[in-house]
Amino acid sequence: MLVVSCAPNPETSCAGAVTAYREGNYGAALDLARRGSGDRCRLVEAAVLLERRDGDFRHEARAVLAPLPESAVKLRLLADADPGSAAANLDRAHVLASSSKDEPEVALVEISQSDQKLRSGALADAQRLAESAAGRASRLGDGWLEAQARNVLGYTLLHHERYDLAMGQFAAALRAAELAKLPGLISKSRLNLGNARTFLGDYDLADKDLDEAIRLAATLGLSARMALGIYSKANNEFMRSNWKESIPHYQQALSGTALSPRDQAGAAVNLAWAFIKTGDVTSARRYLSPFLDAQASPAAKEALLGLAEIALTERNAAEAERLLRMVLEREPSTAERWSAQHGLARVWALRGDERQAEASFQAALDIIDKDVSQIEQQELAVSYRSRLMDFYAEYVRFLYSRDPERALVVADSSRARIAARGSARKPPPTPLRTVAARTRSCLLTYWLSREGSIGWLVTPAAVFSARLPASGEIELHAERFQARIDGKKDYLSGEPPDGAWLYDNLIGPFSAPLAGCKRLILVPDGRLHRVNFETLPAPSNAGRRYWIENVTVSVALRFDGLLASPGRLALSPALIIGDADPVDRFPKLRFASAEIREIQGQLPNPAVAITGTAAVPEAYIAARPGRFALIHFSAHGDNNNAAPLESAIILSPQRAGFKLYAREVRSSDLSGTGLVTVSACDSAGTRSYSGEGLVGLSWAFLSAGARHVVGGLWNVDDRFTPEFMKHFYGQLAAGQPAPESLRNAKLHMIQNGFPKPYYWASFQLYTR
Repeated sequence: MLVVSCAPNPETSCAGAVTAYREGNYGAALDLARRGSGDRCRLVEAAVLLERRDGDFRHEARAVLAPLPESAVKLRLLADADPGSAAANLDRAHVLASSSKDEPEVALVEISQSDQKLRSGALADAQRLAESAAGRASRLGDGWLEAQARNVLGYTLLHHERYDLAMGQFAAALRAAELAKLPGLISKSRLNLGNARTFLGDYDLADKDLDEAIRLAATLGLSARMALGIYSKANNEFMRSNWKESIPHYQQALSGTALSPRDQAGAAVNLAWAFIKTGDVTSARRYLSPFLDAQASPAAKEALLGLAEIALTERNAAEAERLLRMVLEREPSTAERWSAQHGLARVWALRGDERQAEASFQAALDIIDKDVSQIEQQELAVSYRSRLMDFYAEYVRFLYSRDPERALVVADSSRARIAARGSARKPPPTPLRTVAARTRSCLLTYWLSREGSIGWLVTPAAVFSARLPASGEIELHAERFQARIDGKKDYLSGEPPDGAWLYDNLIGPFSAPLAGCKRLILVPDGRLHRVNFETLPAPSNAGRRYWIENVTVSVALRFDGLLASPGRLALSPALIIGDADPVDRFPKLRFASAEIREIQGQLPNPAVAITGTAAVPEAYIAARPGRFALIHFSAHGDNNNAAPLESAIILSPQRAGFKLYAREVRSSDLSGTGLVTVSACDSAGTRSYSGEGLVGLSWAFLSAGARHVVGGLWNVDDRFTPEFMKHFYGQLAAGQPAPESLRNAKLHMIQNGFPKPYYWASFQLYTR
């Protein structure tokens, strides 16, 4: 991190240069520093050169620093000017700054050390140094220093996959920069926020942050930051599959020399993949070809993979194989090795050699099973993420055309592979018909694909399958159908086409074998995770009626490992947490206390209730939740779309925060807990990974071992939950299994003045 402290100096004043430097006005800072005299001005000059990163900036900075006497500032700047000696220079700088009790300089050295540790992969050391620097900056009350430290701490948290906390640090950096009126750091913090939001799937807000970062960078003449901002905008479009829209941004970012060589390579490869996605292979080849002779480039093997993709689209199996073999011969990374095996599978399929194709598909799958976490952490993951989804879809399609039942087994075994980060298992040997018999249920699942979707129904006696419409058509109807529910519309009387279309196309192909199914376990895919199938209008002799009137539906993440059919659940001991104090953007739930009273009234023994100010995240951990048979949360939920384990239940504030994160829930042992109810908005989760299901709070509780989880698919109206929960827990107390209890509570709402699905259909039962 290339910064200069502003401690008093007896030499010729460079205060104007320092002020301009802090504001991000590097042109003025460089001019003032060069016109000034004394060592301090030379240090500012070197710092500006390193920050601007124009031309041979490191050589120029070393020349400026060479004649200066040893100091903490000089050594810190040399660490960036001469990366090979960075660790030694920074260690010496820290000793000098500490011995002179120069607290601002100590903080700056720690920032640079954190950055250096981060680059070397020493994440724990990087975070420790960044936290120390941020603490010093806060105590000093220096907004510029604090913004620098918070940005670096945000980087370290991102690498630790603590996305929500990283966002908080970037936001704190932005606040500090804005209060100190430092446009350069405002631009930098906005850029960091925008990139983080892109990764977290908050694309619209990311766009706003990136636009502001680019605008400020342009005003200040920061060409490198402008290029980075434009590159980030391109990635933002790419991540949401807007291939065409990403292309001009990539081209603009590449139009000059402001990007670092590594970023230039990444932008060129991503641009080529955007061209491939839009069918312009000529343009894609033009951007990829220069990397063929540059084996040392980090993008060289990515370029080979892109050219192999072009050869495959042109049905040139020989050329594709040649390029893919080159990748495998060049010490590929995990993700590159997986991509090459996937490509070889397609080569063999193109040649009609099903045995070799199957072997290569399985080899790629073995790599994913073993090293999925490494694939997720690749720096070029922008393109890998979409290709991973394509791999699963292609493998399932390949198998389906040959053996539909085996395709189902592989599809089911792939669920949760990515989200599990390396803990996924290979296809299970247990026949799914045995699972259907064990659970006394029919099993219904889908696999959505742009090229055409697939559905399977498993009964204890047989497996049925059907080809279904493409994912785009299904998603369009699902979104319009959900919009009617969100609008509190009564769609049964008018029989709107979207709900009927979904039923006829997704349930209709299995109507005959489904006629004998009274209990159904559903594993949806993609956008279908946001649809409560109970609300679909099913045909009847009297017109359409909600499918909930025909069948009891539970949702699972996958069929593998489903436990035997549930019976009566133990309701004691019970833990209830909620009715928390208002915090941040989450107001107090007016009816949470009534909800808790209604639940208490249905339980056979008093529950341990943690409410109000005491309902803090630490209280859940301290209560030892694994000892409870039943756990109920009455609180707000906050879902993180792209980092599901950052989803959280909102509780009362404490010094450590007010969020009980899904990752914390997942780390607990709830194997003795029969039911967890999360009476919160969108508590089921918001991100649906292709092939693994909706991941969020409900998924976290199931992963921790809970047998059933009740979660909300959309915002739950606080006014109606006390009545709903009263009947749900009343059914449980009467001995009904959880699936039937939830269904009966919903039917009660339908029959007693609340027939519109908005009021009763948000809550969904997840089971394992």
